[in-house]
Amino acid sequence: MIIGLVRDTRMIQTNEYDGVWRADVEIQSTLKQDTNLPKRVFIYYEQELRPDSGRRCPPYPQVAIGDKTKFWCAREDIKELKNVLFVPSGSWLRWLDKNFAVRKP
Repeated sequence: MIIGLVRDTRMIQTNEYDGVWRADVEIQSTLKQDTNLPKRVFIYYEQELRPDSGRRCPPYPQVAIGDKTKFWCAREDIKELKNVLFVPSGSWLRWLDKNFAVRKP
């Protein structure tokens, strides 16, 4: 689990219905087992490109520049990208405010 500030987002790959995006995250805290991470990491996630993709569940992650977010990540291979931090769905993250309280959308 990583708590961090999203500094940038960028689409890096696409297919017919969705795209893989990369968030540049400045780490503010981690769980003990994640302490070997650098201060900034890339976290990958998918976003819908076409509303008729057919995917409704699980929801896509909502990641925005400037958000403080708690990420639960898995290690995945995404084509030529190996062993990257990946958020597979929207339920794998939570938005946080400066006091680490859950933000109301």
